[in-house]
Amino acid sequence: MNKQHKKYFTFIIKYIDDRNNHLRREEQLRHRFKGRYDANDPTQE
Repeated sequence: MNKQHKKYFTFIIKYIDDRNNHLRREEQLRHRFKGRYDANDPTQE
């Protein structure tokens, strides 16, 4: 694996990590304001 590939993979992994962190944060917020979300969020089970 050359340097360019390594850089690329590092970028992808970082991107995925950031995305996961963002989703986790949204999930926490949704739980915190669950009552408010339930009324107007059709995606809630």
